[in-house]
Amino acid sequence: MLEDSASQRILIYGAILGATGVAFGAIGAHFLPEYLANQGMQPDLVEKRTGQFDIGARYQLVHAVVLVALAGLPVGPSVIRRWIGRLFVVGTVIFSGSLYAIAITNISKFGLITPLGGLTWISAWCGLIWIAREGRRKEKRFHQIRGRMP
Repeated sequence: MLEDSASQRILIYGAILGATGVAFGAIGAHFLPEYLANQGMQPDLVEKRTGQFDIGARYQLVHAVVLVALAGLPVGPSVIRRWIGRLFVVGTVIFSGSLYAIAITNISKFGLITPLGGLTWISAWCGLIWIAREGRRKEKRFHQIRGRMP
């Protein structure tokens, strides 16, 4: 299944994001509220920061699954799939990482870069649209050449 190095790398990225996403989710659920309360945060701010941390972990896990799926995708040039995988990873580091930083440090200025992670993800998703459309076009051309239309 994973015969090319792009697929192997993408799968590794997905596995790393998945494992760390589960770990961060556990930290956010079990240790973060007490840590923030011990830092002197008010309960409503602890809840807000914990929620932000949870959003980061949730989005990280979603994109880990996307990477695992991308690793097994049979369409698109491996170089394009590799770049899409990188965009998903970079988007996760920026988006989720900035939310983790806000929650842990209570410095809301980290939120200024959060949208850049979202834009990076949007670019990656658009890349998936592109390779899906390219795969469909090539399939149609193949069937036209062979005299059969799908």
